[in-house]
Amino acid sequence: ADGDINPDDQHLTLREAIAYVNLLEEPGTQELEQHITGTPGRFEEIKFASGIDSTITLTHGALIVNKRVKITGPEGRITLVKGLNSTVTEGLLFTKPSSTTFDLAPSSGFLYDTGVSNLGISGFDVGIKLQDLQSTGFNMNWPFRLTNNKITNVISGIQMENADVPFQFATNYITGRSSSSGYGI
Repeated sequence: ADGDINPDDQHLTLREAIAYVNLLEEPGTQELEQHITGTPGRFEEIKFASGIDSTITLTHGALIVNKRVKITGPEGRITLVKGLNSTVTEGLLFTKPSSTTFDLAPSSGFLYDTGVSNLGISGFDVGIKLQDLQSTGFNMNWPFRLTNNKITNVISGIQMENADVPFQFATNYITGRSSSSGYGI
């Protein structure tokens, strides 16, 4: 389920995990740390447990990612869907935070894997949107990766707007809406 961020409810939602990654370098993120394992700041990955089989209905806006992170589902058994009567237009939006840059190139010499794999996304105008991103040097060592996703019932499966980044796209399934207005990429 989707909802407001509540670090005290003993559950970690996808929205909360993304919020934590977005705030890693910001003060005041300790309240979300109780749900996180590993060392924050290197090789960020939001990974679902292998036994989860669920639909996440987005009712509180797109899931907005503004730091390098890899989101990995359990072999397509997690599906993001647009809530009934919801005005959400994008499923996942990768964009820069205001007044800064979102650079896929690592600043510390580490290789980061940014992207989405093994997720289902359905019913949005845009499944995944990349907006205002850059990659210093345009090096294929750190592309934005989309692998093994199923994006259905969308106007545009993947949309890039001012996203000057290398892009790796493999084994994805994208279908538009049943009308003639549906586009793959």
